[in-house]
Parts: sequence; structure tokens; C-alpha cells
Amino acid sequence: FFFSSRRRHTRCALVTGVQTCALPICFPVTIQRVVLILGAERLTTSAGNALLKMLEEPGEHTYFFLSTAHPANVLPTIVSRCQKLYFPVPARTEALAWLLHQQVPESLLTAAQGAPLKALALMKTGYLEKHEKFLADFLASVQGQKSLVTLSEAWAKEDALLWVEQMLWLVTHLIYSTVTTQAPAFAAILRVYRQPSVSKLFHYYDVLLEMRQKIRSPIAFQTQLMIESLWMEFIYDC
Repeated sequence: FFFSSRRRHTRCALVTGVQTCALPICFPVTIQRVVLILGAERLTTSAGNALLKMLEEPGEHTYFFLSTAHPANVLPTIVSRCQKLYFPVPARTEALAWLLHQQVPESLLTAAQGAPLKALALMKTGYLEKHEKFLADFLASVQGQKSLVTLSEAWAKEDALLWVEQMLWLVTHLIYSTVTTQAPAFAAILRVYRQPSVSKLFHYYDVLLEMRQKIRSPIAFQTQLMIESLWMEFIYDC
């Protein structure tokens, strides 16, 4: 097993699929089989227990690799049976040098929290255009130019997870702006948005993390109402 510091936006592997991969090999030749589970911190308790049984007797020539950006959230019983390898993101100067050859702007590396491969993936998905749209919508909501109901409905239909990621980015930079004199990348927002309360920003950050987990889970809920509620709370309470 290895732990990666990179975030993966993937669902947990089905336990039944993993169990199939772990079945004894019946071929006359030696076959090396690898089971890769991304986002292992999102394994449910039942899935983790099923995986634990396979870890105790993985079968001959079968290897399990577990990737997570949050090793502290992985079941302790699973962690105790792992060989842990850490892969931190490269230094910013190294990442920028590599991205220069890929024609990826520095702003995407910042959005990707210093992860160059994620920055490259963001460019391929048209992230910059969506990011600019989010900033425009946020400014419009703060200035009262657009209805929160209309904006929430649009983002719920388009990409609710992206909205949460953008809000996490915004809150992180707002927190950073309270402890440094360096001009933030979103100075236009601070010109129309009052100085936020740091304690409320941290609380709001935790709420956003919970919402992101709900969106990634298979459980259905009212996404539009959740976005509208959080957006309103951020504008009027933070």
C-alpha cells in the first residue's frame, strides 16, 4: 500500500470487484495482479472490513495499492497492515519549470494547491473559464446584481462539486489574506467584500468539506438548497 499526498476525485472501488481480483490464480503461468484503490479514506466501514479480510490473506502474486490524500481518515486496522510511502508534491519552482513546457499558466498551479499534474488536468478541462465564471458570479452575488436563487440553481445543474471547490479556494485565500500583507489574487473581491471573521471562515471551511463529502457520496440530497444556504451564510454571516 502507498499513501499519496495528491487528491483523487474518484469513487471508492466496489468491494465485490476487489474480491474478484483477489481470487486465487488458476492459470498455468505466473500472473502478477494489482488492485489499486483510489480515495481510500472514503471507504465505508463495511467496505473497509471486507478489504481488511483480503489484506490478511491477499493470495499469491496479488498486490494491493491504496492511495489517499488523508491517511488519518483511513481505518486504523487497514493502516496497521500497510507499508506507508509518502509522495509529496514537488517544490513550486520545479513544478513551474515543468509546467512551462506544458504551456500551463502559474495560476492553475495555485488552484491545484501546488500539484503540477492536477494543474495540467485542470487546463484540459477548461478550468480557467469556469473559475472566472465563479468569480464573476460571486461578485454579482455580493453586490446584489444577481439573485442567489438563480445562481444556486445554475451551479447545482452545472457542477455543484466545482462550486464547492471554488468556495474552498476562496475561503482559503481569505484566511491567508488576514495573516499577510501580500495582495491576494482576488483583490477585486476584497474591495467589495468586508473583512471576514477568521473564526467564521474556519467554520465555513469545515461546512464546505462536509458538503463536498455529501456530493461525492451516492446519497441524494437537495444540492440547490444546500448551495443557496451556504452561499447566503457566507455573504451575510462570515
